Amino acid sequence: MRRQLKSSIEPQIRYEENRSKLIASISHDLKTPITSIKGYVKGFRDGVANSPEKMERYFTTIYKKSIDMDRLIDELSLYSKLDMNRLPYHFEQLDLKAFLSDLTEEIRFDLERQGVSLALHTGNGDYSVWAGREKLKRAVSNMSGNSVKYNHKKQKKFR
Repeated sequence: MRRQLKSSIEPQIRYEENRSKLIASISHDLKTPITSIKGYVKGFRDGVANSPEKMERYFTTIYKKSIDMDRLIDELSLYSKLDMNRLPYHFEQLDLKAFLSDLTEEIRFDLERQGVSLALHTGNGDYSVWAGREKLKRAVSNMSGNSVKYNHKKQKKFR
């Protein structure tokens, strides 16, 4: 009985440890854009951004960092919903080729501003799937974002 009790507690302990690590990681990841935003705002207050070009660069950076924070908060919300088993899925039949084509166009705009080219190549055939549109969009967006973030080549092309 003691062994059975111990074996039933071990997964719960590992789960709690992983959960704590996840929360610590997300907290750390949120501090980075907040610190950056605070630094740029201080630069405005101290008069460091003293030309229109610098001001534009500061505003652009603050905007990008706020987008990063928004993404991190969305991830935190997602983890919370997963943790509580309250993540709703809304499956629908999608034409995957059309969906990815539209999403590629949407993503391409942001990537081109970062000097990244993106191309979608599909073959012939039926690409009808049952999927959650928002979850699929999130997964593809996360993959493209991570591809840019962790690709250190000068010319970035994704196909």
